[in-house]
Amino acid sequence: MTLESAPPVTIDEHGQFILMNQYAQAHEQAASQVFLRVARWISKGREPWLQRSSNLMAEKRFCPGAACWPRRARSTATS
Repeated sequence: MTLESAPPVTIDEHGQFILMNQYAQAHEQAASQVFLRVARWISKGREPWLQRSSNLMAEKRFCPGAACWPRRARSTATS
């Protein structure tokens, strides 16, 4: 997968600021570059998993390092 074939990433201005200041490496200029780097690390070079993890991050359905609560657990945890 190349940067050109990576799914588009849409992040609001605040999210973009945090992503680029906290997680981007010096050579990365866009959120899509950060997401692709992380997807490559997660997939360990296996193309089907690279595509899947990249898509999940672009769709905002997966964020590495974020607290993950299943929907059911989240509703009971906040009660």
